[in-house]
Amino acid sequence: MLELLFGAIASVINLYSILCLIYIIMSWFPGVKFTKVGRFISTLCEPYLNLFSGIKILHIGNVDFSPIVGFAILELVASIFARITVTGRIYVGSILASIVATVWQILSFILILFLILCFVRWIVLLVNHEMTPAGSPWYNVDQIIGRVSFKISRIFTRRPVRYIHTLLMAWIVLAVFFVGGRYLFEYLEVMCYRIPF
Repeated sequence: MLELLFGAIASVINLYSILCLIYIIMSWFPGVKFTKVGRFISTLCEPYLNLFSGIKILHIGNVDFSPIVGFAILELVASIFARITVTGRIYVGSILASIVATVWQILSFILILFLILCFVRWIVLLVNHEMTPAGSPWYNVDQIIGRVSFKISRIFTRRPVRYIHTLLMAWIVLAVFFVGGRYLFEYLEVMCYRIPF
């Protein structure tokens, strides 16, 4: 009976996750939010997703990563209920492993995004001989990755560094973090599963 209840809760959370994903995609097309369906989905999803919008660390440049965290938490809760449905028991180790896996999903998504943006921007600067015309669409990309890349470069040197070099340093450091983080989080997840209760 309990397994059935937990399975139903997991299904409802998964359905709500899909609605939140639709809401996030709708935010890319401003006019869609004002349709009948758009207003309905906004009414359902905005109260939950707004819980995370005030977290300043999730705002980098003009980009708001808070919906990703909200979506990942829904996925975490759904996976915990699904595991309880399968096993019929609540395991602390399984719940901790799910939390570790979710944290890594969020971090790896952000790291991959930054790796791609840094690499593409670095190539564009190489091709254009480090010249970016005013009003370029790269302005928003620079707003996102510029702060991070300059902070990373300051770890290695206090002297002023050209932007193209900070991008390369940031890409190398983030790639090392990505590879190291992957092994670290896999190890932590395995250790959580070994908890006997």
